Amino acid sequence: MTVLFEPAEAIAAGHCLTARTISRAAQPAATTAHPRRCAWCDWPAEELRSMVEGYNAWAGYDPARGTYGRHEARVFQDLPRAEQQRQVIAAQGLEEPVAEPVQPVDTAPPPPADAAEEDAAMTPSWML
Repeated sequence: MTVLFEPAEAIAAGHCLTARTISRAAQPAATTAHPRRCAWCDWPAEELRSMVEGYNAWAGYDPARGTYGRHEARVFQDLPRAEQQRQVIAAQGLEEPVAEPVQPVDTAPPPPADAAEEDAAMTPSWML
């Protein structure tokens, strides 16, 4: 059995498991938290369930309080919501592909024709 020790991975696996439970079909349902096929979709549902339950046991989850006893889980819980979502999306493998950066041109464009005159006009007299 695979064990999860990262909060974002446990949440990502949980989102996939929830989408499968909702759909009750071979393909997970599309939900807000699981909009399309993710990195966890190929795992068997029972193994995902076991991983999520194992994470909650390891992290010391207290359902009555909605808190965790494990430091790593509390640190994740204290992150800003946007950062938590970014980490979960990365753990789901749902990150949008990043466009290739524009490469600079090897040669600079030629200066304008009147640039030499402007440079001469702006040169201090002591440099002439």
